Amino acid sequence: MEDAEDVEIASWGTIMQDKIFDVRNMKEQDYWNIVRHYYQNTELGLLDTVPQKQLVLLFCNDKFPNRDMIMTDRELEKLNSFPLTITIYRGVSSKEKLDFKEYGYGMSWTINKNTAKWFASRFKDEHQVVLQMEIPTCDVLAYFDKEEEIVIDTTRCHGRNIKNI
Repeated sequence: MEDAEDVEIASWGTIMQDKIFDVRNMKEQDYWNIVRHYYQNTELGLLDTVPQKQLVLLFCNDKFPNRDMIMTDRELEKLNSFPLTITIYRGVSSKEKLDFKEYGYGMSWTINKNTAKWFASRFKDEHQVVLQMEIPTCDVLAYFDKEEEIVIDTTRCHGRNIKNI
């Protein structure tokens, strides 16, 4: 019988371009390559179909515990060079299809304020906001060089002081 965690991950794969991933016999590096690919190549539509809590579970998977494998050696080195607490930014606009009460402010942030400004202004609407938050580096799930992206565990960020800058 399939493990409940396997079913949850496989159903997420089904949503992603109709591919089902059987993780029971999957190599760990293959798993992390798939998660990285779909996380980085799916825009806001992913959050329209997959609850953010399920996305966090993809990064916090007991079957594949070596989450560092999602990053390149360079990205991992950069993440390990961060201080204990970092300042991160997120650009949002009214076009972002999130229910902030249910999902919070998203998993994708950046350490680059200018990148956040670009994300806030890319849809050219009147509600452009750049958010800033201080988080412990231990709450970072991954760092990706592209966009200097910080993937955070949103389940650990509720109640944090998020500033509108």
